[in-house]
Amino acid sequence: QTHGQAATRHMERIRRAFAAAGVPAAPLRSLYSDYALADLARHPALVVVPYTKSVMSFFEVYRMGVPVFCPSLELLTNWEV
Repeated sequence: QTHGQAATRHMERIRRAFAAAGVPAAPLRSLYSDYALADLARHPALVVVPYTKSVMSFFEVYRMGVPVFCPSLELLTNWEV
């Protein structure tokens, strides 16, 4: 199983958990064909699944003060193996 497949599977689980709690969640690509940081700042929070160890967009969103949910170090490490 590739990192992308694992991330997709986990993101779907996260989306369902949020939906069960009455919180809508969707992949950014399904909401925007192209987006700017200002678009992301309008969301109450973001779930970030990085494709590599250091993703600049994570730091940009974090600096804007948008709450960010991301996988644990343990889960990221499992995906890297």
